[in-house]
Amino acid sequence: LGGDEFAVLVAGDRAVPPERLAIRLLAALEPLPGEEDLGVHPSASIGIAEYGPQHASHTDLLRDADIAMYAAKAAGKAAYRTCTPQLRESAVSRAELIADLRRAVDEGQLLMEFQPIVDLDTGAVRSAEALVRWRHPRLGVLTPARFLPLAEETGLIVAIDRWVIHEACRAAATWRAHAPEVTVAVNIAAAHLCRPDLIATVTGAVAAAGLPPRALTLELTESALIEGSEAVLDRLSQLRDLGIRIAIDDFGTGYSSLSYLHRIPATELKIDRSFVSRLDAGDSRAYATVEMVNRLAGAFDLAVVAEGVETVAQHAAVTAIGCRQGQGWRYGRPAALTDLLPALSGAGADR
Repeated sequence: LGGDEFAVLVAGDRAVPPERLAIRLLAALEPLPGEEDLGVHPSASIGIAEYGPQHASHTDLLRDADIAMYAAKAAGKAAYRTCTPQLRESAVSRAELIADLRRAVDEGQLLMEFQPIVDLDTGAVRSAEALVRWRHPRLGVLTPARFLPLAEETGLIVAIDRWVIHEACRAAATWRAHAPEVTVAVNIAAAHLCRPDLIATVTGAVAAAGLPPRALTLELTESALIEGSEAVLDRLSQLRDLGIRIAIDDFGTGYSSLSYLHRIPATELKIDRSFVSRLDAGDSRAYATVEMVNRLAGAFDLAVVAEGVETVAQHAAVTAIGCRQGQGWRYGRPAALTDLLPALSGAGADR
């Protein structure tokens, strides 16, 4: 069917379970003894569809095999799956959601919420992270986890990113009338980092809102930065030279070499919530990790934000370690701009 995609039609009177054939095919692709060192390790994801009354043509049969194949890929590859009514229904729902997502930006279905980032010593709000939601006409308000992975798969993430950047800058310009020093942070997808027009998008949004460049922070995941090319690093350096701040999000989860910190023009690190959440249990390794990241940031002259702070004990731990800023339900949940303004006006966080 393609360069790396094949169809196998099993026909005849003998009722041989197709799963047995799938197991034989997977076994046949395994390297023979001595071949492991050659560096070539073929594998397959196999989707099985059995002909039935629901198949009006061979196209329907291939479609179901395709659905099952993607389920096998999601299971970790080198596996097989059989198409079921549940898998078919899930695939149809996914296709419908993608079609709806293509209209979401143009039809004004996206909305913004903001989560405060506070000064751990005073409780005052120092920044707010912009978080996108989707007000789906049928399913209600969807969180990013429900639709951003689909947006990344389909390339729609770039259009969503652009909308978020412009809306966040406009919101920040509004709240800086109440709190002139409070900044806004926006997440940037890996696919957007690779686009040459990223600089024009960011500078255009800042200029249109009348926002000082230093009031905008772009949050980039560690894995996206590690995979970035020299062109990506050059793009980030240009943005940094213009005054835009660069944060490395979910720091500590990328399994990376520390050497890349010398190359990325970052201004702050955000300690991943997976480490902060374990501080409640007195996890000495988690405490040591957060402490190490805080010291590392100090050596690189980077600000630090502890993410996912939810309890009094976690707040006490990250404060004792020396983190200067925190983010999480302890200080405020994501909220609309109108709900955030009182905190920006001086209410701060309840310590």
